[in-house]
Amino acid sequence: MKKVNEQFRVSILCGVLCLASFALCACGRKTAPEPDVSALSFQLRSVFVERTEGGCLIARGSIGGATRNVASAVLELQPLEESCEGCPFVPQERVRVEGENIWEAPGAETFFLRYCPTSRAEEYRWRLSVQNALPGLPPQISPVGLTSGEALSRPPSLSGMPSLPERPEEVRP
Repeated sequence: MKKVNEQFRVSILCGVLCLASFALCACGRKTAPEPDVSALSFQLRSVFVERTEGGCLIARGSIGGATRNVASAVLELQPLEESCEGCPFVPQERVRVEGENIWEAPGAETFFLRYCPTSRAEEYRWRLSVQNALPGLPPQISPVGLTSGEALSRPPSLSGMPSLPERPEEVRP
């Protein structure tokens, strides 16, 4: 009887050890696999906006990564009458440009936009948002910037560069 009781204990112990080993094998990450989006996304490298002598604005910059996935860009403007350091950014004009219309040349990583705001202020706060064509990937948004204080006496070569309409379509966020 002692031998049967001992065999029973050994069997129980072996069973517990087997269950423990199976349980430890099942440990690990339990989430759905995530695709590598680095090959599908792009990044804003640099963006700046300058005023021209005629009161228009020129936005320039570069985008790195999968630039073929740029769907559109939205330039947001807040005209400033006086210095407003620390104020929240409240855009009063928005203009949207389709992705294929912003590139300086086919296959380039640099973009160029020319826009004449309706407000005609001396200085603007601005932000650029670039949307990805693939759903689910977040837009790239520049920090809020301030146009340069001095107007460009002569805009850089504008021939062949995209120009935005004088009166933009309102874009609702």
